[in-house]
Amino acid sequence: MGKILEQYYDYAKKKGAYVLRMRLSIKTGWSTSQVRNLNDTKANVQKVRSALQELLNTDDIPEFK
Repeated sequence: MGKILEQYYDYAKKKGAYVLRMRLSIKTGWSTSQVRNLNDTKANVQKVRSALQELLNTDDIPEFK
């Protein structure tokens, strides 16, 4: 559960350290530990991708599978 979502949170950490990951958590409403327990539904993945696109101001976000 939450493997794809967790990859996006790891990507955020790599791109902007803990600050970006914290902002991602605030924007999505999900902490890192909560993401591990969520299902990788299309809606959840899209919510995280959209938040990252907005935070990084780019559409160039990898698509994890």
